[in-house]
Amino acid sequence: MYKHLEKIGGEFEAQHKFADAIRIYEQIMEKQPMNGSIQNQIGVCYFKQGQFLFAIEALKKVLRIKNDIPDVYNNLSSCYVNLRQYKTAETVLLISHKLQNSDNTHYALGNLYFYMKQYDKSIFHYKQISTILTNKSFLYNLGFSYLAQKRFLEGFRLYENRLHENSVDPFTKQNKRVEIPWIPSWDGTQKYSHLLVIYEQGIGDNIQYFRFILELSRKYPDRKITYFCKNTVAHLFKPYPNIEVVLNINDSTFDFKVYIMSLPFCLKIKEILPITDNYILTNAKKDSYWKDYFASHYKGLKVGFLNNGLLSSFIEKNISLKEWNCFEDLNISFICLGKDISVEEKKGCSKNISFLDADNDLPFEDTASILPLLDVFITVDTAIAHLAGVMKIKTWLLLGYGSDWRWFSNEDRESVWYSSLELFRMQENKDMKELLPIVKQRLFHLSNHASGSEPALTTSSDT
Repeated sequence: MYKHLEKIGGEFEAQHKFADAIRIYEQIMEKQPMNGSIQNQIGVCYFKQGQFLFAIEALKKVLRIKNDIPDVYNNLSSCYVNLRQYKTAETVLLISHKLQNSDNTHYALGNLYFYMKQYDKSIFHYKQISTILTNKSFLYNLGFSYLAQKRFLEGFRLYENRLHENSVDPFTKQNKRVEIPWIPSWDGTQKYSHLLVIYEQGIGDNIQYFRFILELSRKYPDRKITYFCKNTVAHLFKPYPNIEVVLNINDSTFDFKVYIMSLPFCLKIKEILPITDNYILTNAKKDSYWKDYFASHYKGLKVGFLNNGLLSSFIEKNISLKEWNCFEDLNISFICLGKDISVEEKKGCSKNISFLDADNDLPFEDTASILPLLDVFITVDTAIAHLAGVMKIKTWLLLGYGSDWRWFSNEDRESVWYSSLELFRMQENKDMKELLPIVKQRLFHLSNHASGSEPALTTSSDT
């Protein structure tokens, strides 16, 4: 009978009917309370539903039945990682590692130490994986720890392992790259007359990495580059003599192709310096419209902000809009550049926060004209941070305890990519809203300085 129920539960799991699977598994546990395998599956089902606290409770019941199963500790650690309880996840994984020296545990520790910005430990554990030299996914992940340490030659070389799979991105629901198999790939050494550069990944990546197209064009000024670009950003780039930006590929005159994120590897990048070129093209009509709009609607200090970005893995990109009401006592105009904000959310905002109806025609076209009109732009890690950085807009980038590799370690206060970006970091594993009091103090100082008043005491730009 119980084998029959176990089969039914497995079928529900396979159909992603996890609540039904849990119901069946709990029926088995009522009759077989010492069945650790079934109890573990209950925890797995809760995990797959995103109910991590329930999953932890279920998995701890397994350990009360039998406390020496490494996989259960690994499952527990995954729950704690998703709750961003990294120290607890580390403790659990080290117990698993003591029980069994397994590839799964080393991989989990490699990921965890990367999240915790302990990059040497991350590299050590990745390298203990027995299949590390043949598993392209493991090598790809290893590359991030090298990149975060600014060991660019090795990091970008390992980053090339991403090209061995082209799965569907969970956010865009599209393949991560456009496949053009009839054009041979460029590795940075072959001579070419006409090179096709192909967009990939997010909008911010394509804005940021255009700098390497420029570098390549200057290195070989007599060679032609065509950038096959997303329509969301193609209109943003200034024209250059040997660079053409296109939305479609209509001929086969290319000698080679290369994906834009591969350019640092092909160029053998050893160091990244702040961008010197503002390669963003603005619309003259939009520039004029927004200049007049700002002149008639805002006085004094004008602060733009963006509080929410696309959530991705461990990277924190969200500070609830209501938290920005902490600035309501400042005599500053706050201008939210976010989109798709509900009427209820707007009603809950303080009177000095306003919203703009921008980006109705082409994405970022209005934004590119608005940014130069701001005294400072405050943002979580989004594509607009890269847009502002290229345009040399005074920008305060708010980073959670978990942040992307390209912002490097907690010791960095300034961005190596953009001279106008200052990094505000969470040094502790706390909610990102804890950065706002520090931002408020800096804004108070900036406001007083602009008005000629006595400046307030400044604080460090991290917490």
